[in-house]
Amino acid sequence: MFTEVSNDEIRKAITAFRDRIARELPPGGVGAFRHPGGDTREGARYDGATKYGLLTIFVIPDDAEPTRYIHGININRPNARDATLRLSTSKAVDGIGKASTVAVRERGTNELWMCHLGDIRVHRDRPRRAVVLDYFHRRHHSVVNVDSKRKPYPAIKIGALESPSLFDDIALFAKQMEQLKAEYREGGERALQR
Repeated sequence: MFTEVSNDEIRKAITAFRDRIARELPPGGVGAFRHPGGDTREGARYDGATKYGLLTIFVIPDDAEPTRYIHGININRPNARDATLRLSTSKAVDGIGKASTVAVRERGTNELWMCHLGDIRVHRDRPRRAVVLDYFHRRHHSVVNVDSKRKPYPAIKIGALESPSLFDDIALFAKQMEQLKAEYREGGERALQR
């Protein structure tokens, strides 16, 4: 079981994540990416080799978005302007509904994890969150329950923030998301439910 963390822990987790990106991935200068929803963001670009290919992470400055921490992710497409996915983490626990990712703590181990809420876009379309969560549950066995003060909710595990394999885990998630989007483009939600 996983549990939500406080606003202060969210800030500390994202700071530690960004410090780790800067420490472990070579900088690629400043770059811009276009989210599948259409908006464009600019930030520091980092590229690193993983087991799944070249991972590119765009770190959008804190002041560019007052309510969220934003990271654009690409795999094997370092110069692409469209992001495979955007990791958008709310700066406050009560703002989770406007985010795509959450920082959560695993009970027992006390590890902080980054999880995805299953809310995605494929170009300008949006498959239902329940269909995306079911897809990751059936195909990748990566859906967990998160305990919350409001009510428990499902989320897709991406990676433990202190794990040596974190960047491999993010790259794998990006590849899985690319596959989901390709299937959705070909056959809509029906294709994801096979």
